[in-house]
Amino acid sequence: MAPNEKVSETSDNQPFNEYKNSNEENGWMGPPKPPPPPRDVSLGPKHVLLLMIPVVVFTLASIGLPWYCKRQYVELTADTYKIEGIVYLFKSVFWVNGTEIAKINTDEYCYSIRVRTKVLETFVIVSAVLALLTLGLSVACVLKKGHVKMRKALKASLGCTLVGLSIAVAFNFSIYYWSFSDCPEPSYRVRLFEPHTAYVLIVMAWVITICTTYIAGNNITIPLDARSLGICSVAFLLSTLVAFILSILACFIPHWFYKDDITQRVSDVLLWYHREGNFNWNHTSHAPRYYVYVSDLNCPALVKHFKAIEGISIASVSINFFAFITGLLLWLRLSGTIIPAVVFSYSGCIIALVQFALELKVYYTNWCSGMYVYSGRFFVLSAGFEVVVSAFCLMCAASSAATIVYILDKKFFALKGPWRSAKSIFLGLIS
Repeated sequence: MAPNEKVSETSDNQPFNEYKNSNEENGWMGPPKPPPPPRDVSLGPKHVLLLMIPVVVFTLASIGLPWYCKRQYVELTADTYKIEGIVYLFKSVFWVNGTEIAKINTDEYCYSIRVRTKVLETFVIVSAVLALLTLGLSVACVLKKGHVKMRKALKASLGCTLVGLSIAVAFNFSIYYWSFSDCPEPSYRVRLFEPHTAYVLIVMAWVITICTTYIAGNNITIPLDARSLGICSVAFLLSTLVAFILSILACFIPHWFYKDDITQRVSDVLLWYHREGNFNWNHTSHAPRYYVYVSDLNCPALVKHFKAIEGISIASVSINFFAFITGLLLWLRLSGTIIPAVVFSYSGCIIALVQFALELKVYYTNWCSGMYVYSGRFFVLSAGFEVVVSAFCLMCAASSAATIVYILDKKFFALKGPWRSAKSIFLGLIS
């Protein structure tokens, strides 16, 4: 290379962890300190061990916890009845005002439900045993590093656990959603049973086992160097985008509801109003829906709390939107976007957490001397509440990604990083 010849600048399409290395950009302080050689962290038996612990706990807990539950609050002229029906793995129990009135074992179910329940029982127990075996093998793999036969046994046991949980989940869905011609009663879902703790735990164990099987069967590596900037920027962008969409969705769907088995009416509670309508789609003519706006509720304390939740939900939408825009600029490598990304993501976490806490308070509190008691009258937390929790989790993930970007930028790019000016980005977009 000639002495006076300039080193050509790297294109704006360069990888995220590369520097622009022209002589002019180095300045009087000399070239920036390069990052250390790339290094990866491989996901192996230790991570499989950590993931298998909740799988074992969830699978064992599902054996004794309720799978489906039905609660009805019946008000007559003089008396009030609280009717509860809980379906366990080996029996169904029914109560009225806290007194047990019936217990039905699985052998007493109709043929189609009985056969499927027996299969479900078998594979839940088998999956729990296989999960314990897999947990033991993962401990052995951690202690005996590099033992090939032990790793193969771990993969085989993990695959068998996944198959067992997949069958259990499939029969769980079949029992809950399907109606059978030889059974006098329709499906649990039609009879207004709602999924309960064991239902959720077995699905979560199945999902975690899928992820664990993928990790064990593939050589997954995570870079712990400047390459993580690009990965975390994409993760931040996607997390904030989904959180923004979910925060908008939470404003328009019910956060808890109650279905009356006698009148076939459903009462939905949204952030802005209460809605009552007919849910039995077999009716040829539907009864009209009634709307009562939150400001018209005859309980000032409850109205104040709903108004606070409304304001916080609007703030959550706004913060998540700004976090998404910041994430887009971060992905485009605009200089000066790291601090706003950290601020907006942590603000979104705090706001979502406050909304979550306020909704729980409204749901569980006895308002105005029993005029409004959502939990006590067996309202069920529904999609709106779950969306708020999901948005909170996504903003926590975005906060973690933004924090990693901030730390790596300070560590590897204290002098000159891979960031671009707004003019450079604009010219790159229109060229």
